[in-house]
Amino acid sequence: MLADDVEYYFPDGDADTRTILSGKEEVVKWWKDWKKNSGIEKMSFTNPVYIPVKANQELNYSGLTGVIVLSYVSNEMIYNGQPVDVRMNIATHFNEDSLIDRIYTYYDRTPILNTVNANLLEIVVPRE
Repeated sequence: MLADDVEYYFPDGDADTRTILSGKEEVVKWWKDWKKNSGIEKMSFTNPVYIPVKANQELNYSGLTGVIVLSYVSNEMIYNGQPVDVRMNIATHFNEDSLIDRIYTYYDRTPILNTVNANLLEIVVPRE
């Protein structure tokens, strides 16, 4: 369901400094390797809520219009045997071909950083 030009936005930083995975190959590689690279032993998404929205005017941040699904999920992780629970907000935009071309994630990373004692994004998605 991913478009070739998909972009995946992590919640670190602001509009100009967020970590972004660009392209289907990079996004798929991240998710295939997330367990090995992050050290997280287990992760599950529970209690989902999905709200489809059609934006008729360009959105301020992305400049996109069209179908966006707002999702709210609980992300339950185990890192070094310690549980970490984070409530996540995810905005997923679909292009005219009904493929996902943008994924924006929003969540408080503090519980993850405190448990892991490191910024996993700096470890597994180094900035150039």
